Amino acid sequence: MKKLNYTKKEIGDLLISILFLGFSFMILLFKPSFVNFFIAFSISVLCYFPREFIQRISARKMNMYSRYRIWVPGVVSAVISSLIGFVFAAPGTIDFSLKYYERYGKKQVGITLKQMGLIAEVGFLYNLILGIIFMAISFNGTFIFSVIAKINFYIAFFNLLPISNLDGVKLIRWKPALWIVFSVVSFGLLIAAHFVP
Repeated sequence: MKKLNYTKKEIGDLLISILFLGFSFMILLFKPSFVNFFIAFSISVLCYFPREFIQRISARKMNMYSRYRIWVPGVVSAVISSLIGFVFAAPGTIDFSLKYYERYGKKQVGITLKQMGLIAEVGFLYNLILGIIFMAISFNGTFIFSVIAKINFYIAFFNLLPISNLDGVKLIRWKPALWIVFSVVSFGLLIAAHFVP
């Protein structure tokens, strides 16, 4: 699917985002070491890249073009926050444009609040569902499953914050009540995940 391809800049932005995310979660959840960084980075790939890819697929189904870009304040905040007991897990954003072909070529048209909200919603639900699954199976005492659950809930919650171009802004503009429900649920699960062995 050629239209789902990432540009070199997007790949670079995603790689840097996930590297810093993995480093931040290593500081928060593991003892610093090369092996633990690799583990934290691998989990961050599992939790973060599919979220962005699913949002891209959703945008394409609506005939929208999407572009991932690193959000430098989010990356810096992730590292700093990891040193004080949590991770601000929102290292990047997705920009959208909507185009269709008419008789005389491409024409730029508006993007509805519903479209933006739906794309934000699928990204959130990916992390929420994956986090719930791994939290449920982590009750057998497997530490790594607990870590995967925590990272998913961190990403789900912090991407709902109503700042910059994060998903929270898109959801608030579409359905404020849904944003409140999602925020409360993700925050509650994030807190609960810290009590799982």
